[in-house]
Amino acid sequence: LRFLYLYFLTYQMSFLSPTVSSEAKSRISAPSLVTAIAKESVTIQCHYDPRYRNHEKYWCRGAIRDFCRAVVKTTGSNTNNRTAMSDDRYNGVLTVTVHDLQLKDSGKYWCAISITLKDIFAGVFLELKFKFQDIWAVLRWILFGALLGCVVIVSVQKATG
Repeated sequence: LRFLYLYFLTYQMSFLSPTVSSEAKSRISAPSLVTAIAKESVTIQCHYDPRYRNHEKYWCRGAIRDFCRAVVKTTGSNTNNRTAMSDDRYNGVLTVTVHDLQLKDSGKYWCAISITLKDIFAGVFLELKFKFQDIWAVLRWILFGALLGCVVIVSVQKATG
């Protein structure tokens, strides 16, 4: 009896789990972590079982998959500002491209397939980094300002002293 209770509890609480069930993994997959460079573009591919070729797919953002906000969908408009999506139904590949990446784009995203009663998801964490050249450009201006400040201070001291 205790075994049945634990099984029931586990089954009922499985919807709270942040992981994708093994059944869902066989239906849709995506890289769990994607690292990209700020100000550039990134392309992410999600692979799905071809039996879902005629279902609506979408790319959404949010920490919890069941409450994520759709960014783009295969039905209606498949572009949204800097995000575009294409669906290769023959090979079962959903491709999402985000252009002009910004730091605010970092976070948890989901490739999703609309299915009656329960959509299926594959999570992707998008991590953004800066190019070394961008950091160096900022540091150059800081160093230039500091050097200019030193020159001004020395000139003022010579003029007054």
